[in-house]
Amino acid sequence: MAIRAAITGHLVFSTLHTNDTIGAITRMADMGVPRYLLADALLGAIAQRLVRKLCSNCKRSALTTPAETDRLKLKKPQTIYHAVGCRACHQTGYYGRQAVFEVIGMTHDMKQMIENAHVHVDEIRGKVLESQTMMIIDSCRKLVLDGVTSIEEYDTLTSFENE
Repeated sequence: MAIRAAITGHLVFSTLHTNDTIGAITRMADMGVPRYLLADALLGAIAQRLVRKLCSNCKRSALTTPAETDRLKLKKPQTIYHAVGCRACHQTGYYGRQAVFEVIGMTHDMKQMIENAHVHVDEIRGKVLESQTMMIIDSCRKLVLDGVTSIEEYDTLTSFENE
């Protein structure tokens, strides 16, 4: 019903449980939506996750270790922050949450790839990466480097993304 509404000009918003924006394409195809209709109906996709925010009262700065520098894909060590724990955050080191996002808009090339039943989802993902789209991992990496969240939250997110 949602696909029919979308291809007749209605703006339809829906939620799907996927790991990333490209997962929305495969999820709808798995649900039986023909690829040609999916390519016509889909304008874009947004993926989001929540990461814990470091407590501003007790977070502790440190230079990245060689392993952290590598995991964050940095050229040289940089200052990041770690959770410590205090009364304000109930000894967790975190207070609040922050959303990390990934947003893609469907281009003509991507729609053609979706229509083609022989195109694998990894090829579509490659096209998205070519478009310089900030992926959810990149969004979280930026929050780590800005001192909003910790590398432990980044590691949790990346382990979830690699499942």
